[in-house]
Amino acid sequence: MEKKTKAKKKYVGRSILIILALILIIFLILIFRKVIILSKISGITIGYANQDNFYGEMYTYDNKNFSVIKTYRLDGNYLTTVSLYANGNEEHRKITMYKNGDEELSLIEAGDNKTVINNDYTIPINSSVVNSYNYQNSIWDRIRLALVFKITKQELYSKECYVLENNNWKIYIDSNTGLLVREEQNSYVRDYFYELNTVSQEDLQKPDTTGFKEAR
Repeated sequence: MEKKTKAKKKYVGRSILIILALILIIFLILIFRKVIILSKISGITIGYANQDNFYGEMYTYDNKNFSVIKTYRLDGNYLTTVSLYANGNEEHRKITMYKNGDEELSLIEAGDNKTVINNDYTIPINSSVVNSYNYQNSIWDRIRLALVFKITKQELYSKECYVLENNNWKIYIDSNTGLLVREEQNSYVRDYFYELNTVSQEDLQKPDTTGFKEAR
């Protein structure tokens, strides 16, 4: 009887160890899979930091406000518009930022008020392609990200996306380009659209300043 009890305890102990080992192996496989996905995204997007020919759109909305940013960028020059809409207010504000060579303009529209700002006093703008995430340099950073994020696949805007999710924050990354498609956090949503290497000089037309008063 005592031998049977010992054998049973030994069997149970061995079974527990096997189960724990299987759980650990499955956990490591899942982490390894996520690290591979993050490495793939990193490899795709690494060249976007210096991308200087693109058209981009960014839509941001929450419970109260809605904004649209559209930008053309080519060889350090750009034409960017920012449109802001307040909830329940038909009047919206618009800012246009333009740079072409040595010429710079900022146009501000708020209802019937229209102001143009020239050269040295223009509103600075840093228009660039938004990379999907900032963990691109270290394998340890990717492992850390893999530990805290759930990664799944989902289609959005006819694009196959990797979805990184942690608590109430979710980001959608185009699996083919590695670029950010959407961010969600509580009621805040931001959508991104890009066209790379499609902008020509014709797209950088100087904005019409008719009816605008120069800022003093």
